[in-house]
Amino acid sequence: MEFLIEQVKVRHHQLVMSTHSPAMIRHLPPDAIKVFVRNAAGRVALVSQESEASEAFFYIGEPIPGGRTILVEDALAAEIVRMALRHGGAGFATQFDVKHYPGGSAVVWQTYPTFPR
Repeated sequence: MEFLIEQVKVRHHQLVMSTHSPAMIRHLPPDAIKVFVRNAAGRVALVSQESEASEAFFYIGEPIPGGRTILVEDALAAEIVRMALRHGGAGFATQFDVKHYPGGSAVVWQTYPTFPR
């Protein structure tokens, strides 16, 4: 991969590669990652001209490492946060686990004693 990247830089070529390998795309910039999917009609459709690697991984079913937990105190707040996350794209939203802990901050601190106060 390093050889190919170096040749692209030196010779000013464009490299087109089709892969499902996270190792091949993990470190590419978003403008180098295009995401295609097969739609309901069986045709290939472009999802995005540029994409974060995590978004591309979502479409190929690759687990996203390093997920994050968002803690909220009520069910409405949980739904608002989930809705806001979906605006970042389907893959982006899957990086977060929104947990609802009724009972306020005391319950959160009991469940997560290292949570910052």
